[in-house]
Amino acid sequence: MLEHCSTLPHFNINATYYNGRTLVHAACGSGIITLMKVLEQYNANVNILDNNGENALHKACCNGY
Repeated sequence: MLEHCSTLPHFNINATYYNGRTLVHAACGSGIITLMKVLEQYNANVNILDNNGENALHKACCNGY
């Protein structure tokens, strides 16, 4: 699905949703390693800060991953 979406003209792998979080925040905060590997293949930015000033590494650590 991500492969198809990435071909759409307005697709943004780094788009934010609730509280400024990205798919990378969600994957790391949930410990979904396989999703994180896929996002990495699509050059998702792991350094984006959410509205609380936290990046994906913060999310992973705070959730025990």
